[in-house]
Amino acid sequence: MIDADKLAKQLGERGEMWANTQAAFRALEDTEKSILAKHTQHFMSAGARSQAAAESQARACVEYCEFLEAKATARHEYGLATVKYETMKVYIEMQRSNKAYERTQMGLV
Repeated sequence: MIDADKLAKQLGERGEMWANTQAAFRALEDTEKSILAKHTQHFMSAGARSQAAAESQARACVEYCEFLEAKATARHEYGLATVKYETMKVYIEMQRSNKAYERTQMGLV
């Protein structure tokens, strides 16, 4: 017998994890240009010769590189959470299909 309550709880937990990791990744993605602009402005104030030079320095600075690493990690976690959530949905559907097949085989349909 399929424990629908247990499966629904597991799907809900994975769905929540998926939503949380998606939100974390999207937040970083949405702020990337602002973070770059902040660092670019810093280098402009520090005497960069042009906007392009300041942006180049900003892209190379430790803080921005760390931000990009955090974004890459969040993207990876979001991808893994998506796989776990989608796998659970497929598993539930497979369980349902198997039970329907078993009922057919027993002639109960």
